[in-house]
Amino acid sequence: MKPAILGGPPRFPDGVPIARPAVPPLDAVVDLLRPSYESGMLTNSRLVRRLEEEAAERLQVAHVVAVASCTSGLLLTVQALAGRGGHAVLPSFTFSATAHAAAWNGLTPVFAECDATSFQLDVADAGARLERADAAVLLATHVFGAPSRAEAIEKLGADHGVPVVFDAAHGFGASRAGRPLGGFGNAEIFSLSPTKPV
Repeated sequence: MKPAILGGPPRFPDGVPIARPAVPPLDAVVDLLRPSYESGMLTNSRLVRRLEEEAAERLQVAHVVAVASCTSGLLLTVQALAGRGGHAVLPSFTFSATAHAAAWNGLTPVFAECDATSFQLDVADAGARLERADAAVLLATHVFGAPSRAEAIEKLGADHGVPVVFDAAHGFGASRAGRPLGGFGNAEIFSLSPTKPV
């Protein structure tokens, strides 16, 4: 039998699902969305405020701000905290949006090594790069939803006088030392994309 790429029939014509997200009953979703749909307020409705309030309560933080994407959140947060010019120290193993947030704000990405077993930011290497760079911000990533060494990274930022931003795209619902992700550093940015755990 030929493989599909060489003209044979596909072995799995409908694809192979990796994960099936848990979804509520469709009627419940329709009932929840009906007021927004009928009012015409589709993108900034009471549901957005409800999401922000419930997320803030769950994450044990004072403020949650919903934006269009994790990339937008990273971009806006870096802009607000770091300004323009200088360097952004960030892990060499991260999604491109982390570096884009720095570059789009006129910062030069400086990549620090990552731990070979956890893929998390190597705090010692990041510290050495902060020593050599005119750093405006320290970015870290919670990889695959596993929390990074957030307390050590916070201390590193404080020791060098730079704000700390966590790319927590995969981290909603995770915790470190009994503390939910969301309250570490100056800001943590989550994603609600369908490919994320939430």
